[in-house]
Amino acid sequence: MVNPFSKYLDFPDALMRTRRDNGRFLDLIVCVCFLRQYQKVWKFEQGFEYIECDLEDYETAYPIMVEGVLASTLLDIPKGAVYLYDEIRQMVRVMADKTGIRPEDIGFIQRDIREYSKFSADSIKKYLQSLVDLEYIQIVSGRSRGTRLSYRLRKDEELEKIDLSCIPTPEEMTLRLKSTAGLRSEENTKNDRKH
Repeated sequence: MVNPFSKYLDFPDALMRTRRDNGRFLDLIVCVCFLRQYQKVWKFEQGFEYIECDLEDYETAYPIMVEGVLASTLLDIPKGAVYLYDEIRQMVRVMADKTGIRPEDIGFIQRDIREYSKFSADSIKKYLQSLVDLEYIQIVSGRSRGTRLSYRLRKDEELEKIDLSCIPTPEEMTLRLKSTAGLRSEENTKNDRKH
């Protein structure tokens, strides 16, 4: 199998692990190609028989990798904590609208989160601790003489996400391949004129 997409792929370089993810994405495209091998034409070149990955393989692999695998693994936060954080932000905004206070100034306890989000108590404890450890949420009071912990958002902002826009969408990949094919045909025309 031949994967022509490797020279056209850009990957974010903010994290070291994305270098491995680049290879994983290329492998995923090849896997999709393998699954579709009976729908493809076999090619022969220099004594080798092969099939080539095409745009349909790329279109299938792209959402799996970019929207699925990368979106959920590039953050150091468990996916459940991301969902809980979003629920807390929504809850705090509703409370802020009712009271006229900034979202960052609203205090809340685990029961408030449980009643608003319908998350289980165990999930809230687990993911809330992650959010506190990563300093997205701060503890404002509690822990002495049996009082409940009270929390507050550090900032009313989305969790930091890795920018994946440098990975070409299927439409962008189509344009890249067409421009390269156009350059090749121009070179072939020039070479034909020389001979």
